[in-house]
Amino acid sequence: MSDGTSSSFAIGTTTFNLPRILERPALKEIAEGSLAAIEPGLANMPLEYIQDGLKAVSENMLKVLRGIRTEPTGSALPPRMDVVVDDLSRDMPTHMLAVWSRQPTNGATRVTLYPTHHIVLAAHCATLPPLSPSKPASPSAAGETIALPIVPLGIPHAPSFPRLHTYLYNKNAQELLGSLIPTIPPSRASNESDAIFFARYSAKLAATFTPNILLGHALAVNGLWRNACALGIFDRGLWHVIDLAWSVLLDSLAISSGQADAVLGVPRL
Repeated sequence: MSDGTSSSFAIGTTTFNLPRILERPALKEIAEGSLAAIEPGLANMPLEYIQDGLKAVSENMLKVLRGIRTEPTGSALPPRMDVVVDDLSRDMPTHMLAVWSRQPTNGATRVTLYPTHHIVLAAHCATLPPLSPSKPASPSAAGETIALPIVPLGIPHAPSFPRLHTYLYNKNAQELLGSLIPTIPPSRASNESDAIFFARYSAKLAATFTPNILLGHALAVNGLWRNACALGIFDRGLWHVIDLAWSVLLDSLAISSGQADAVLGVPRL
């Protein structure tokens, strides 16, 4: 059922209340001078120009991140850690994020480590405090080590962080959407209206996947949205994906549970 601002879905013995719209936070600008403090050559350059430049080299930056190997740190995080570098195709990461969910859990807090480049975070995350200075030089050969400072980062939903982190590098909206919805959109006829297309997409999801699977994907989208709000990320492509995935998944849940009044229709784009 729906009350206009939220929709309730009964799955098994549990009822889930989900907001019909994932509201965007008030815009906050990237702090002036924050990027030049990391790379002095970026002083007075437009933010969009910097973001486009980072996107242009994102594949090699991501290759470097994927080539970082770490050793177990034990129960306590050290202030710095040595990592093995297997790819030298671009600048080295500057920090190691120790990411954990701020939401309460019944068990021990799980911390996951992600190498990152400070400049990418600073160019997109308006509410992330400046990180400690770090600019490790590239090792002379693959397989050697560099030292990275560890930065604890508590966010609302740690499981969705890798998708968001990758998107900040490559801005690949299709890749992000594909990771949030369990099947790609159907082909669209040239004369098909938005309303018919999205209704057909939602119906396909409802007919293909169980409510539990659809709910799991919806909760992942919700977690990604909460992370974007917490970090102050105001990227148009990101919000387009969030709005589309949320609307389609909520409609598919409404259809699969027989709640026609909860169908949203055309997503806010």
